[in-house]
Amino acid sequence: IAMYALKGKQPERVLFYNHQLEENLRSKVLLQEALNNALARHELRLVFQPIVDAETFAIRSFEALLRWKRGTQIIEPSVFIPIAERSGQIVNIGYWVLEEACKTLAHVPSDDTSIAVNVSIVQFQDQQFVAKISRLLETYHINPGRLHIEVTESLFHSGQSDLTEKIIWLQRKGIKISIDDFGTGYSSLSVIQNLNIDFVKIDRSFIQKIEDKGLAIVEAVMNMSHSLNFRIIAEGVESEEQARLLQRCGIHYMQGFLFSQPVEMVDVFRLAGKTIPLPQAS
Repeated sequence: IAMYALKGKQPERVLFYNHQLEENLRSKVLLQEALNNALARHELRLVFQPIVDAETFAIRSFEALLRWKRGTQIIEPSVFIPIAERSGQIVNIGYWVLEEACKTLAHVPSDDTSIAVNVSIVQFQDQQFVAKISRLLETYHINPGRLHIEVTESLFHSGQSDLTEKIIWLQRKGIKISIDDFGTGYSSLSVIQNLNIDFVKIDRSFIQKIEDKGLAIVEAVMNMSHSLNFRIIAEGVESEEQARLLQRCGIHYMQGFLFSQPVEMVDVFRLAGKTIPLPQAS
């Protein structure tokens, strides 16, 4: 138990067993078992957070976010997603998320509205990934350009060339590719350049510090976007001051609580293409 609790937590070297470690492990095992039946019990659902044009604040797309409610208990994605990835359950769950996103897109009245879906590296490794994406687009008659796939930078450092080939196939199909949480992991400008990445999402940690050193990071990424031809989405925008600073930087899109909390599927149909006014300063 102590060994598994320590794995991947460098630079720690020594960990002594205690009852709390055992309880944590027991909790993870129980959650993994519950996750097996979460889809069948309709415990999982999607919510959608708007992504707005930085100049007009018109909603251009939504990010699909997975939620799990087990009875009265809300399980945070940061807790159950790693469990799903380690157990392999993320593959089935991920395809369910993609299908729900496509179902939603099929009923959104605005053809200019897209939905971004986070895809795990575990799901990318599935041999049927490309075929299933193609089948979903055909089944729901979705313009591929309206489906955005979000991946983390670590995907490109897994050492598996077939994953890059799948990214290229998606792009040729017309699907847009976003790199999520840019700047927090294995930032690789060569990946952006060689694969013609469509969107880069600047991690919220930089936006929260934009009035300090974060502004320099945003400006540097903006300068790169001009030469590498990608669009930038700023995540975690929570104040009007942050939004105004991002506008002055020339940022393309913004996402955060300033504009909207994640909304239910029915609200996507109502909000698609609408403009979200900034709160009036008091």
